[in-house]
Amino acid sequence: MSPKVLLRCSLCGKFHAAYLVVDAELGQLRLCYSCWQSKYAPPVDAEGQPKPVSQRAEKDIRSQKRRK
Repeated sequence: MSPKVLLRCSLCGKFHAAYLVVDAELGQLRLCYSCWQSKYAPPVDAEGQPKPVSQRAEKDIRSQKRRK
């Protein structure tokens, strides 16, 4: 049985990073669940349903897709 490799979170430094995220400003990050949820997870309401995206956010998303 091979040993499990523990990955360090790029933001908080804990050894349980599970998400690989590419950020425009910071580059490639490895994040734990709590850091990913606070910074990159889509917002949800009290019932666990995704919140509607504002029109300004939609424009930002479209402009980022066009740049790629």
